[in-house]
Amino acid sequence: MGIDRATFSQEVEDLSSAVADLVDRLDRGELESLAVLSIKEHRMRLQAAQDAYEEWNAAESAGEQNASELKSLYMKAALDNRVQMAIVAVLVEKLGGVPDLPDDGEPAVRSDDGPLLS
Repeated sequence: MGIDRATFSQEVEDLSSAVADLVDRLDRGELESLAVLSIKEHRMRLQAAQDAYEEWNAAESAGEQNASELKSLYMKAALDNRVQMAIVAVLVEKLGGVPDLPDDGEPAVRSDDGPLLS
């Protein structure tokens, strides 16, 4: 039991449409604030997915019994990130660009080792 790529893509498109309907009601200031919060959430989810991938990869390499469970956790984290990314895309498109993000000292998210998540 699984979902094929076409079905998943359609569901993401449906989500994007629903989000677009909601953001149409926001003024520019509200939209920018929501976009900044959503981008920060995306970064946190991306980091969580990267961390989960590294844990799964290390467990699998070491032959640990919990590797399958860690793979499931990684897959959920990656899916959560993809959904958040769809929300960010709608907000950024509606704004016409990426809003200025405050420098809050958060480290940049590594994406150079592991699967493409962004």
